[in-house]
Amino acid sequence: MPQVQEDDHGTKRIHDTEELHRKQEVQVLRRNNSRSVGLRALALLVFRPSRGCHVTRAWLAGACFALAAAGLSFAQTETKCTVSGQVVDSETGTPLENVNLFLSHTTLGCASGTDGRYRLTGIPRGEYELVMSRVGYELQTMRLDLLRGGSVNCDFRLRPKMLPAQEIQIEASEPEEWKHHLKTFLREFLGETDNAEYCTILNPEVLDLRIDPGARILRAATDSVLHVENRALGYRIDIVLERFEHDPEERRGTYVFYPKFEELLPANKEEAAAWSKNRRKSYTGSLKHFLHALVSGHMDNEMFAVYTGTLQDLLSGYGSYLFPDKLNVVPEEGGSAKRFSFWGWMRVDYMARIPPLSSLIRLKEPSAIIDSLGNVLNPLCLEMSGHWARNRVAELLPLY
Repeated sequence: MPQVQEDDHGTKRIHDTEELHRKQEVQVLRRNNSRSVGLRALALLVFRPSRGCHVTRAWLAGACFALAAAGLSFAQTETKCTVSGQVVDSETGTPLENVNLFLSHTTLGCASGTDGRYRLTGIPRGEYELVMSRVGYELQTMRLDLLRGGSVNCDFRLRPKMLPAQEIQIEASEPEEWKHHLKTFLREFLGETDNAEYCTILNPEVLDLRIDPGARILRAATDSVLHVENRALGYRIDIVLERFEHDPEERRGTYVFYPKFEELLPANKEEAAAWSKNRRKSYTGSLKHFLHALVSGHMDNEMFAVYTGTLQDLLSGYGSYLFPDKLNVVPEEGGSAKRFSFWGWMRVDYMARIPPLSSLIRLKEPSAIIDSLGNVLNPLCLEMSGHWARNRVAELLPLY
């Protein structure tokens, strides 16, 4: 039997992660408030840690199915929101036509007209990132708080993009070198999961790929929108790439991008069923699933176990188990988001899979700011390793 120690602060040290599997019970809970957004509205099966119940694989399989379906079916409120306005050139004031405007991680978007005006309608209440892009202009984003509903007017002034003289003098990569860089980009950007095998970038030729001669870092840039087709999940994803840096030697990188989703039409019922199954699988155990459980206060129901300790202990399967009420999550001032803070490395195990899905995270900033749907508003604050680090564009799902 593994040794378990508990201190005065409620911190338990467990030396065997399989022990947590033997300490789960299944509780059926029916949610009555159908207007809530998120897992709380639709979850029919939840889990609560217990010291006296053994969970079989059959129970776990059925529970995962129901919980995943809940996570992907966000209830939409009756109140819809509208965002409208005008986009002009910041220097001349001239209205800009064909500016691409969309709400990141959703299927909602439009283009500005000849007068620079745009209008986004039918937006469910929530928090979003509005993205504006146009060839020859700097990317611009804005956080929108639409939790109260109603109409919002947002006018924007886009700044022309100025290309530094030193970049103009750089010669394009040789074809064979570019192909080699593209192979690395596809692996790091799409990921290395099974779903990545079914993802295709339809216009890779728009990518400028080159190695920084000083830092030996692969950088990718483009003025165009990347079009990605994911035949594993059934989406076409239009991606505005803001930043891509990858260190081949350290096998680490920084990627910032904004996706807009469009549903693909399945060829038959079998393909539609496969997409639905794959979407459920991608959501359960993901970073978004964990963070949503964290900010909604349902950590103890959704099969996540959190450990702290030295990196060596965490990598070896050891660590100090943290009860959900010991996690430092506080409301953000002046908004509905919450701040999540911790020190050092943290391991998060998703216990509904056998073996558990393990991920390591640490903060590069004082805290992570998380909205009500589990989205990180300052994504560069997190450094990840393990399961979550392997999940890239191939596992992306829209907000609803």
